[in-house]
Amino acid sequence: MTITIPLSIEGSAKECLIQLRDLADRVVVPTIFHGDCGPGIHTVEFDTDAVPGGLEAGVYMLHVVIGGEISTYPLQYMP
Repeated sequence: MTITIPLSIEGSAKECLIQLRDLADRVVVPTIFHGDCGPGIHTVEFDTDAVPGGLEAGVYMLHVVIGGEISTYPLQYMP
């Protein structure tokens, strides 16, 4: 299953990192994406089938760091 994650970058290019964490804030996938993103709208494709050992159904948190600013977003995964 592929999940599309949108990113919006304002101003100048910024370093971006996306991780998947469980509800106890443990890292499940350390790097969904890591790289520089220029200004504008971007999308990152996350292939859940590529997770070693598989990804169990449940609620996770997308941990998104853009230029040092941290945001978290809930993600309900139902394969």
